[in-house]
Amino acid sequence: MVEALKLFCQASGHQINFEKSDLLFSTHATRDFKQNSRTIFDIKRQQPISNYLGSPTCLSRVTSKSFNPLLLRLQNRLRLWKASTLSQAGRLTLINAVCSAIPNHQMGVFKLPEVITHPIDVHRRAFFWGHEVNTRKVHSVNWEVIEKPKLYGGLRVRNLQHTNLALLAKKGWEVIASNRSLWIDIVKAKYLRNQDFLTMCPKPLNSRVWRDILKARTVLTKGLGWEIGNGSDINLFTERWIPSKEGITAPIYSNPTVKPIFVSDLIDSNTRKWRSNTIYHCWPEDIAKQIISIPLSHTEKPDRRVWTRTINGKYTVKSGYQAIIVNQNPALFDWRIIWKLRCPPRVKVFMWKLALDALNSSSNLFNIGLNFNPDCVFCKSYPDTSQHLFKECPFTQTIWRLSPIPQIVNAPFNDTPQRWISKTQQLLRNQHRDIPFAMELSVIICWNIWKSRNEMIFEQKRVTPQGTIKASLVFWRSTKDAQSLLLKPKSPKQLHHLC
Repeated sequence: MVEALKLFCQASGHQINFEKSDLLFSTHATRDFKQNSRTIFDIKRQQPISNYLGSPTCLSRVTSKSFNPLLLRLQNRLRLWKASTLSQAGRLTLINAVCSAIPNHQMGVFKLPEVITHPIDVHRRAFFWGHEVNTRKVHSVNWEVIEKPKLYGGLRVRNLQHTNLALLAKKGWEVIASNRSLWIDIVKAKYLRNQDFLTMCPKPLNSRVWRDILKARTVLTKGLGWEIGNGSDINLFTERWIPSKEGITAPIYSNPTVKPIFVSDLIDSNTRKWRSNTIYHCWPEDIAKQIISIPLSHTEKPDRRVWTRTINGKYTVKSGYQAIIVNQNPALFDWRIIWKLRCPPRVKVFMWKLALDALNSSSNLFNIGLNFNPDCVFCKSYPDTSQHLFKECPFTQTIWRLSPIPQIVNAPFNDTPQRWISKTQQLLRNQHRDIPFAMELSVIICWNIWKSRNEMIFEQKRVTPQGTIKASLVFWRSTKDAQSLLLKPKSPKQLHHLC
């Protein structure tokens, strides 16, 4: 083996640092054998390497201690940021870009148990709501809602368990697609002798990594299909090979007298065309037309597995994650009204909370049992609900009448903030020429109404409708100026400087 390693180094140009290397032995290896092996390889380490690139090197049973370095890394990263100095939109960006990506390497190899993912979620939740893990604060929106896609009413924070399965399914896809790789050749020789990856049963003696990859097969079954070549590998009824609106499905015989078994039985090998008579004889007309519309190759190339949820037929972690969450109930509210606005992210997150009626208003805090005066801080006559604060309060109505979009006073606020937002959009579309300006200014005014309310409560400032309108228009103009600078093309002198 030493000679083989030397040949490998000579051929590849790499060198092995034996001072940072170690040998892993089975539990049956004797102490003398271990010592002799270390002497032969000139390995001087006394302590075994328990982690490599943050992942355990050898696991018989996953425990919380196995992934302590992962939790410590996440905690240390969060300590670098002051949650109180960031807006909630800024904290959301850091969670999606950094915190959710830290465990990706480990989740691509191991199925992390809940005792590992739960503490990570606890830290992500605490950071999003702006408090320490060991303190309590009101979470006005459930974390399960926050993890939903934006079009379903969430903030698209990835669920760790779903992401874990999608990453492991990537390894399973590489096995199915027969990608040329050393590790695939090894697992096929060790685990897949005369067995199919999708149907084989895991055994207790299989490695933990392999058993975790097999657990992700449920993700692959949601989108696996076939690209028909010669058709000899595709069973008509156990495989998914016919495109339909519901997905890639197998047909059902309508005529039991003629029963082809494989797709190749439906293809004329001489002309490379479908045997339409056999197909129409076996299936109803709508299914037969679907089969005949499937294109065939001119050569008898082997059948190939494809992933039906991407254009190029190759699995991606993003498409796998979407396949897991695809069965969520459709949203009744069109969330694109909020997310397509050209406004700062902090304003969009504010409107998202308003649409869910999840603002920490005095009325909402009073309703959950906290000691707050539920009355409106402006008029001190009615409860501080979203309907009153943004629509019915005399202070707010004065703001809307003074604004360039006074039509909003007429928008009905019947049941929920979501309906009010929808009605406001419809009203502005019908009565205002510059619809993007009207929608952007309306949400900025709502944001400044909330900001004025907080300044009165927490800073004892004196606010006026005129001041709120002026602040809204200044904020809108500064936002447009910043966006124009970002979209402004660079001059040739600037481009030359960048080169």
